[in-house]
Amino acid sequence: MVFRFFAAMREGRYEDGLACADDDWRLCRIQAWLWNNQTHFGDDADALQVLADSLFERGQPAEVWADFLAVERQMFVDAWGPLHPDAFGAASRRRRLSRSYDLVVLAPVGTSGGYFVTTATAIPDALVFVVHHKGAQWLVANHVGTAPPEPGWPPVWWNTNDPAIDGLPDS
Repeated sequence: MVFRFFAAMREGRYEDGLACADDDWRLCRIQAWLWNNQTHFGDDADALQVLADSLFERGQPAEVWADFLAVERQMFVDAWGPLHPDAFGAASRRRRLSRSYDLVVLAPVGTSGGYFVTTATAIPDALVFVVHHKGAQWLVANHVGTAPPEPGWPPVWWNTNDPAIDGLPDS
């Protein structure tokens, strides 16, 4: 599932990638986009949530959905387009986060086909995904952090240096 998601997103097939993603990931992507575009959509959290729900459930309003897809598609193509899935390998050790969540590490292996690690090792340029076992399938739950995202205003991706979180007032 992770390789299918990665390939679809880097190739600009965002809607194919959505089929590999958890519902909370999809909702959080919509919420993040709306949050980052408050100058256009306003800053009323209740109104933003109504719009987010409409986009999530029905892809409506159609012109807003089309704008969202275009921006998201381009963002993933820009970030992952230069990467080649064939140059990555999935780490073989299972990394359970909870009963139904695992961490999947895609490590760059180049043309070597892989390497063997015997102790904790930092892997430069690795891609880390949280996956969620739901029903009979695994779905991508996060592509930037090490925990499932948390819907909200703004959504929480559990990623350090998130400008949306850094910009919040201290509580």
